[in-house]
Amino acid sequence: MARGALLWVIFPVTCLAAAADEPKADQEAIQGKWVIVSFTVNGQPMAEDTYKDLRLEIKGDKYLITQGGETASRTFKLDPTRKPKAMDVTYDDGPNKGKTNHAIYALEGDILTICRHQQPAMERPKEFTAEAGSGRALIMWKRVK
Repeated sequence: MARGALLWVIFPVTCLAAAADEPKADQEAIQGKWVIVSFTVNGQPMAEDTYKDLRLEIKGDKYLITQGGETASRTFKLDPTRKPKAMDVTYDDGPNKGKTNHAIYALEGDILTICRHQQPAMERPKEFTAEAGSGRALIMWKRVK
């Protein structure tokens, strides 16, 4: 096989392997503990005292939210191949058990931004906004080091 022909065989395989690793890379990068930097719901910035003790811990495929000594569990799945990147978060407990929030996310260094509807089972947002009347929440998290 000529050297040039071999590159045509290897290059697509390498690109496919990189694409297959992308979900795994985001899944690993998102792991850890997070605190809220900003929280906007329906166009209204939430008062800091409503979320100052709210914590997020991501372990494996679990999304654990703790506030006031109580922890709620969610199971999540990422799809970084979508534009914007997609996250499905399914309630493991509480009144919405079994329901899913279809969200979008952006991970930039130690900042995780998530946009979702306030209620589960709504359509996935197409952009990172939570203007008045949208029914969406825009949450910016910062990694705890």
